[in-house]
Amino acid sequence: LDFAGAVRKRDNGGRNPDLTLVDLRLNLKVERLSNMRSLDAAMLDSPHLSPGEPLELTVESDDPANGMRRLTLDVDGEERSVAESERMSETLRFEKPGVHTITMRGLNRDGELMQKRLRVLVSENIPPVVAILSTETGGMARVGEAITVVAETAPAFERSVVEVTLHATDDGLFRGGLNLIEGEYPAVASSEGEGPHELTFTPEKAGMYMLQVGARDDAGNLGVSGHLMVMMTE
Repeated sequence: LDFAGAVRKRDNGGRNPDLTLVDLRLNLKVERLSNMRSLDAAMLDSPHLSPGEPLELTVESDDPANGMRRLTLDVDGEERSVAESERMSETLRFEKPGVHTITMRGLNRDGELMQKRLRVLVSENIPPVVAILSTETGGMARVGEAITVVAETAPAFERSVVEVTLHATDDGLFRGGLNLIEGEYPAVASSEGEGPHELTFTPEKAGMYMLQVGARDDAGNLGVSGHLMVMMTE
């Protein structure tokens, strides 16, 4: 049998086919235990971890009238733990990079078997997550008026952010995939230390500006934010 249970998650962002809601009787809670990644909305639907990073799984019945008699947890085809109860919690760590498969199975009081699979990607050199939280001027300002962008960063497991930079262009190349941080667009502001980061610059001419924030960690990995558009008027 191949079915899924309800998934509790901190964000109702993008869906993963492996987490399709089919049967509400088996409830899975996935929680990343490291210093991160509340900014990474997709993380709980498709966990992307660094080697050794802890991931906590909790499986329980969502039907008190017909709860679980037995729960099992398999990792990469090998049985990891068994619980003769209605609830199981396990903290997992994967040292080997690659795609790992977690399978949870539950046997309820009626003898019905339920199963849920979750795939976890483990890789080295995961870049920081970067998000622009706000700008004091909104999407419009006057020439000579300072623009302050507030950004937050979240490094991967056992990493720290060492530099945050703000980049801008008004050259009309407003393409969604344009990477200002790795292109020929010098930083107009920078920040260090703990966030949130306030990055300020003052455009010298009118026009539509594209802004982007980059964050580099202590291993040299570079993460970039989405784009922010600001109109500067005379």
